[in-house]
Parts: sequence; C-alpha cells; structure tokens
Amino acid sequence: KEEEGVVLQELSDEQKQQIMTSQDFRSFFDSAARIVEKALCEEIDVGFLYSGEGLLDSGDNADELLRQNRVFEDERWTRNRSVTSFDFNSKYPELILVSYSNNEEAPN
Repeated sequence: KEEEGVVLQELSDEQKQQIMTSQDFRSFFDSAARIVEKALCEEIDVGFLYSGEGLLDSGDNADELLRQNRVFEDERWTRNRSVTSFDFNSKYPELILVSYSNNEEAPN
C-alpha cells in the first residue's frame, strides 16, 4: 500500500553497486549475516528478551524466566577453580573472556 504523496524512485544499477560496495553496507551485511547464521545453527531462541517482558503476563512460572543454557568447563583447566570475572568483547559479542582463581590442589 503506497502512502499518499510518497514517490518511490528506482535506484540505478550504478547507485545500487555504490551502496553495496560501501563500507557501511558491508559492515551491516557482515553483522546481519553472522546473526542469521547463529539463528539457523542455534537450538535456542536468539530473539529471546532477557528482560522477561511479556512473560509474567502470559502465565509462565517465575522459575522459568531464567534457565541455565550452557556450561563451559574443562576438567583439566577448571577443576577446583572459581570464576573470578568475565567480560564480553564489544566488537564480537560471541567472544567471552573468563578469569579463574588458582587451583589450590595443583602442584605448581
């Protein structure tokens, strides 16, 4: 449905090519492609709102608002060690940095 007074103009092939080769568009497209790729590969709802907005009104149990989704551990590196901090990469949010306490039972 067209809005009154709005005239849409078709872009020329040259204008389309200029947009598609611009750094802004390439950055946007790369980011969007990674999000879609994750959405297709993940078994979780990538669009889930962690704020819980709309969940309490839908009759969901409050215990179901936040669930453990993944566990990252390696017996060799994390045994007897506590997580002391973690941070997300602002450029690549799928990257996480974690620091651990010393393993008091380790020989060194």
